Amino acid sequence: IYRSLKTEHWSPSSRTALAEAELEYPEGHTSRSCYVGFTVSDVSNCECTAVKDAFTAGALRVAIWTTTPWTLPANRAVCVNASLDYTIVERPDKTKLIVADPLVETLAAKLEEELTKGATIKGEDLVGITYEHPVEDGKVCPVLVGGDYITAEGCTG
Repeated sequence: IYRSLKTEHWSPSSRTALAEAELEYPEGHTSRSCYVGFTVSDVSNCECTAVKDAFTAGALRVAIWTTTPWTLPANRAVCVNASLDYTIVERPDKTKLIVADPLVETLAAKLEEELTKGATIKGEDLVGITYEHPVEDGKVCPVLVGGDYITAEGCTG
């Protein structure tokens, strides 16, 4: 359940919203995470030739990882680290993913498939890309430069 762009924790038994601090998970609870490939819709405002070439060649997606999949309807942007290296990889089905270079092998293991490395570019070169919103038909969202909290320590960068 969400209000505007904020998820609401809802108690079906008391029929009321809950504060996050009120949530208690049972012993052994596992929070689910997921990888998502947002379909790139436009690269005309992106100055990177490698990105434009990959987009022209076929399906190009921006890979993300989230520990809160229920927030995907509220997604409004993907942020990248300007100085981090990103690689355009090709999957066996010929779709391409943009992912932080140090995390390509980790993603390949999670997907249980071989990823073929293509061009490597800086995060700042991804600015200008837009992608299709995962839920709202016709809505496009930008790739933006975020802060230093975006690292290659895990996820997709």
